[in-house]
Amino acid sequence: MTKCKKVFSNPFFILILAVYSTWILQACHNKINKKSKYYNNSFGEEKEKAIGQLSILSKKINNTYLDSTVLLENFMSGQQNSIRQLVKKGDKLIFQYSELNCDVCVDSALIHFKEFALKHDKRRSMIIAASSNRRYMANFIRENKLRNLDVYLVNIVDFRRLYAYDLGMPFIYTTNNSLQISNAFVPAKEFPDISQVYYSGVVNKLFVK
Repeated sequence: MTKCKKVFSNPFFILILAVYSTWILQACHNKINKKSKYYNNSFGEEKEKAIGQLSILSKKINNTYLDSTVLLENFMSGQQNSIRQLVKKGDKLIFQYSELNCDVCVDSALIHFKEFALKHDKRRSMIIAASSNRRYMANFIRENKLRNLDVYLVNIVDFRRLYAYDLGMPFIYTTNNSLQISNAFVPAKEFPDISQVYYSGVVNKLFVK
């Protein structure tokens, strides 16, 4: 016991222990930094890859044309109109989705769209939903507080006729009386900051005079 006390009270031993402890802490710190850098790089690469894939989908639908013969039903009034009648006055921002799409994807994408539409001229924004279930749509509109926005219904068959391609996920675009799809954007729920950049661009380009 006396020998142990002498060893632990030896200044040289204490110095070695302090140096060794510092070395261990530095090694752990370096390892953590290395892992953190790896995860940050991995996240960055994953985000870049996702953006690339979404960009490909957007380009696929961009510059295609809507089918003017498809009729859309206003959910609140029940009135039917062709898409051409609904977009005949200037550019319109449209959020489209199908009840077959991922619920989380739709809800996530809708947050930014609703915020944008209510902040600016809501008459220049509309939602097209592919659904034949009116009870589902009533719940959807109530839960997402969409009563102040124009929501139009179309059945799944006509929905697929309306667009040149079925992307299988919600997307946003602008169009006018030419019925050409422009500024197509497929949002990703994992990267909401990309949506913010998109809406800022649309605001500056079309809606802020």
